[in-house]
Amino acid sequence: MSELDYYKLPQFVERVSKGQIGPQLPIQISNMCGNQTHNISFLDHCDELCKKHNTDRLRLLSVIQQKLNGDMIVRLNESPVFQDKVKHVLSEWGEEVDPIELFRCPNDCYDNNSFNELKHSYQRHNDTLDSLNLNADNLESSIYNSVDSLRNDFHSCEDMLRDNLSQIETRQHEYEPKFRAILCDLSTRQKPFYLDGLMESEEQANMIHHVNRKVNRHIPDNINIIFLNIVLIPTLIAKEMERLRNESLKMRDEIEKRQRILSDIMERVGPDEPVSFGFLKMLSDLTSVFGDDDDELPSDDEDDSMPEDKIEGVMQNIVDKNEKKESLDESEDQSDKMYYLDMKPKSDSLVVHDPEVNSEMGSLSEVSGPSEVDNLSEDLSKESHSKDETPEEDTTSEVSFF
Repeated sequence: MSELDYYKLPQFVERVSKGQIGPQLPIQISNMCGNQTHNISFLDHCDELCKKHNTDRLRLLSVIQQKLNGDMIVRLNESPVFQDKVKHVLSEWGEEVDPIELFRCPNDCYDNNSFNELKHSYQRHNDTLDSLNLNADNLESSIYNSVDSLRNDFHSCEDMLRDNLSQIETRQHEYEPKFRAILCDLSTRQKPFYLDGLMESEEQANMIHHVNRKVNRHIPDNINIIFLNIVLIPTLIAKEMERLRNESLKMRDEIEKRQRILSDIMERVGPDEPVSFGFLKMLSDLTSVFGDDDDELPSDDEDDSMPEDKIEGVMQNIVDKNEKKESLDESEDQSDKMYYLDMKPKSDSLVVHDPEVNSEMGSLSEVSGPSEVDNLSEDLSKESHSKDETPEEDTTSEVSFF
């Protein structure tokens, strides 16, 4: 099938403003070859134009409505006959207002781009949640932080969605005509209603004909369709705003649902616990053993798995290393306790309490000097330490793996 020859955007808006097409009737579009004609709906043609010009339906409809109302205001200013007829209909409804008030509308519309950005943001967070679900086995302890970050993202998205929803609800009916009933009444009045007051006289026939032709030119043939379009286009705008509102409410419910799920996961998992100092020391000992015994480690060409006896040997080296260190510390403490002369008068003391001996020792210190006395005391202390020292039994700690 040949491609359809749609109206260009300016041409489409112009035909709607003149009452040649509207939402109430299908639009006849021929194909490029011109041998077939298709009837398409008004909104389908709008969607085709939106796709071509990278815009949205809401903005296109608002432009059409502004064009309709703007042209009506121009007609009121250029044709006093048309203005008088509109005032006559207003008086029938008991309204004493300026006819221009029938065609007031906003100069802009709700920006649909903010809603699209919210949709993309929500979809991105939803994809992240699906990714966490697929890779949950690889997250291990970091799952809490990942879930917490994703929950905050959903919360920020919910705040923006709440503001956006407020704007939609506020502006949903801003294009709704204030005098809808009067406009509906005018949509039932065809062109002859506005021309029944034309001048009829045989005198100055040329001048009267010129005036009547000007009045006829300012009032389109499809004036009733134009009034109908002014009523129907705001209805389509309100319907589009209602669609955005419903999608926003549905998105908000989905976000709240996912936040509850993520909060429940965080309560069950709990925050990440810091790694203990003992575990870090164990890793450090393992690293030092591997670094000292590079010859005992399997090469890259060998099997990747280490035998159990090799693992036990490595752990036993760690235990022996720690025991040797503890034994050395204990012997140093014992040496500190033994290397001194007891000043108390005990039977097993190394100090001689005989006065004669002490006098001899004093004379010896005078002859030999204090250094020799100190050396003698140190030798006696070492001899006593060697007698009191008893061998300790070598014990091996058991290491359990869990």
